[in-house]
Amino acid sequence: MDPTLKADILVTAHVSFMLFVLLGQVLVLAGWALGWQWVRNPWFRSIHLAAILYVTVQAALAIECPLTTWERDLRGGYLRDVEDASAIGRFCNGVLYYSVPTHIFAVIYGTFALLVLLTWVFVPPRFRRGQAHLAAPGEGIPAHSSISR
Repeated sequence: MDPTLKADILVTAHVSFMLFVLLGQVLVLAGWALGWQWVRNPWFRSIHLAAILYVTVQAALAIECPLTTWERDLRGGYLRDVEDASAIGRFCNGVLYYSVPTHIFAVIYGTFALLVLLTWVFVPPRFRRGQAHLAAPGEGIPAHSSISR
């Protein structure tokens, strides 16, 4: 497969990751306001929290995202050299990469991570408490039930 195509696929996945983090938070807040119970799903919320914490820790330690490094390698050492890229690759590249000091990103990601953590307090995920009680034979059947005992 052509390295440029691989880089385009990779940068599209990178933007998808970013959209999951951003839109996930928007949906949690909207779901809180609108009473959507699915936004309290512990799997979704845990993956969402882990995603932003991963990005935040990387930025705080000034570690480049592995997806960025991989894309740069596929593009011959450059992120801005995207003339050979597809339209989607160029668009995604433009969405992701800015000429901003690294510490600014660390502050932005840290602030966003704090928002995600605060939603865990105000819109906590709903974890199951223990396993469901298994009824003994005949137990829990209402008296008016048509099921014979």
